Amino acid sequence: MRYLVLSLLVLAVTTVYGQDKSYRPVADPAVVEKKIMDNSLKVSSITSDFVQEKKMEYLDEVLVSKGKFWYKHESKLRWQYDEPYEYIIAIRNGSFYIKDGVKVKVYDVAGNPAFREMNDLILKIARGTLAGDKRFEIEMYENDRFYLLRLRPIDAALKGFLQTTEIYLSKSDLSAEKVVMHETETDYTQITFINRKLNNEIPESIFDIK
Repeated sequence: MRYLVLSLLVLAVTTVYGQDKSYRPVADPAVVEKKIMDNSLKVSSITSDFVQEKKMEYLDEVLVSKGKFWYKHESKLRWQYDEPYEYIIAIRNGSFYIKDGVKVKVYDVAGNPAFREMNDLILKIARGTLAGDKRFEIEMYENDRFYLLRLRPIDAALKGFLQTTEIYLSKSDLSAEKVVMHETETDYTQITFINRKLNNEIPESIFDIK
């Protein structure tokens, strides 16, 4: 469960702990937050490939996974790992689906507090509305290409497995290009989104997990 949440909190950093010196504090965070929220209303769908890099203290190698991501307004999502293994996570019609190989498990979001929390966080990242989430203390920075949102959890449950999350939003379309999650001082998960496409038609069958 912990790995699943961290993999999905979802959605450019040069080092694990260091921040690029080109970044400066945003002069008026409220203005940027409104810009992000207003833009989210214009996004009906997102498709993207992704590369996930996972670093854990007890492993010498960085674990690399690749896959595809689909989001459709307002609450449909598919997160598909293709390499080095096949694994699918999806949200649709109030249910949370996990497909591992040929096995599919379905969880009712409303009846499961853990999945309800996970569902809410994932969709807020996909919609671009996490900037207004009161469960996090948020700092905003910018350079010529990106807005950087650094989120530190205030919620006690989130603090148990997450120290900080960094979301890099492209200034060209305000979509997430990279997300870096620091679980501990040494462990992190970095997800880079590539070939991003906004407002493309996505067939309903994409979210039908069997």
